[in-house]
Amino acid sequence: MYGYLYTKACRNKDLYSKDSLAYTHDVSTPLTRLIWISFTILALFFFTVGCLMLNRLRRYYKGFYKQFGCYLWMANVLLTFPLTFRAMFDGLRFSDNWFYYWIGSENYYRLTGYNILLFTFGTYIPMLMQIGSLIFGFVRHKQVKVFRSYRESA
Repeated sequence: MYGYLYTKACRNKDLYSKDSLAYTHDVSTPLTRLIWISFTILALFFFTVGCLMLNRLRRYYKGFYKQFGCYLWMANVLLTFPLTFRAMFDGLRFSDNWFYYWIGSENYYRLTGYNILLFTFGTYIPMLMQIGSLIFGFVRHKQVKVFRSYRESA
């Protein structure tokens, strides 16, 4: 679908350069809806899969889940939050008042604030959470290594 809208915009660029309402109707609005739907589905899918994995961990690896379950649930929520945030912001773009307040107005401070919020909650937090999960995995690996060496020496 993305490719179709991109091809349509490229093929009709002469028409759209003269008539921006046609571009908005033909390309921009369907693309915005497609992005909104994609992020909503991704957020729901990611959270559901995370919950299923954590429930299996709880069932089959009780000691590990007891020790790290809270951290894993927090990571699941915090990794899902940016997708949900982006879906929420894309959904709010359909509200005319919200759109013109943040994006459509000539106030560059509001547009800057919008971009900072989108970057912080849509890009920066996921990177921090992924780095945090890598550190968590490294610490867990070290812990298992120390436990094995302690067990072998005893």
